[in-house]
Amino acid sequence: MEEITKPEALQLRGGCWFQCGHQQVHIGVEHDFRPAKKAHPAFLVSDLHKLEEIFTVRHIGYEQDSSIPGVRRIYANDPWGNRLEFIQI
Repeated sequence: MEEITKPEALQLRGGCWFQCGHQQVHIGVEHDFRPAKKAHPAFLVSDLHKLEEIFTVRHIGYEQDSSIPGVRRIYANDPWGNRLEFIQI
């Protein structure tokens, strides 16, 4: 994902923004931050198997979930402990 410049009025708040295609991810800064244990973003990917290979090579832990029939998905944590979901339909 490519980092994009935040609007000038928001730059003093810290954090950063990224863009991939038409989607953007905005990462903010919060004093006394604690990662959510259940709430999380989900990213639709076209090749979940390839992502699993990348995670394995880079020693990034992930958990597979097969609880929804017809949907492949995994969970991983970002460096700050936030849960991220990756889905292939």
